[in-house]
Amino acid sequence: MDATMLAVMGTGLTLAGTGLALFVALWRVQGNRFDTLERHIDHRFAAVDKQFAAVDKRWTERFEMAERASRERLEAMDAKWTQRLGTVERQGQATHAAVCALNGRFDDLYRHLLGVPAQGGQPRPAG
Repeated sequence: MDATMLAVMGTGLTLAGTGLALFVALWRVQGNRFDTLERHIDHRFAAVDKQFAAVDKRWTERFEMAERASRERLEAMDAKWTQRLGTVERQGQATHAAVCALNGRFDDLYRHLLGVPAQGGQPRPAG
């Protein structure tokens, strides 16, 4: 091998080594940048996840408050209607008793007008 050939091979190997060293250095720098970028993105995603969790918690609380208020309104309406229906039922029973008593008096009046004596002397309810 002559000196020119050795010089060319040495220059080629030096060039390859230098290229490889530059590639490794660039890879490390870029790798560090990628790691930094990845950490930054992870941090941002964590912040967004916290915000979503806070918003979800607020909406859940609002929904539960609305549901509780709706349930309380329905229960109040149910109690009011139960009370009203109870009052109507009592009034209906009182009206029925009054009609029965009045019917007995009409029976007595009818018998009196016909001259038929009343049985037992007490008005009897219509049955």
